[in-house]
Amino acid sequence: MLRVMIAEDEDIIRKGLIYTMDWMGMDCMVVAEAANGQEGFLKILEHKPDVVIADICMPFMDGIEMIKEASRSVKFKSILLTSYAEFEYARRAISAGVSEYLLKPVDEEKLAVLRKKLG
Repeated sequence: MLRVMIAEDEDIIRKGLIYTMDWMGMDCMVVAEAANGQEGFLKILEHKPDVVIADICMPFMDGIEMIKEASRSVKFKSILLTSYAEFEYARRAISAGVSEYLLKPVDEEKLAVLRKKLG
């Protein structure tokens, strides 16, 4: 079972991801959530998830920087969520070693396909 952490500053989106997705059906368990990048960074270090799903634009530390910094200490796969289809975000995500890049709103079927790719 994959251990998942979700970092998203918009409460309704974060709670929606946690409570409406069929995580058990995807053989996953949400072990932590964070409302900003700094909190997410600390939760990654504490919970050592297998997968981190993070928004790009968050207060205190953006999702790309959070992933980049945390991956120096913890090994995990990452999926970035964004409302922006801008190349600069994608370029930064690639340089941070992000596994996948999804546009909001998140489709549960796409997430299930990614689950299979992530191991």
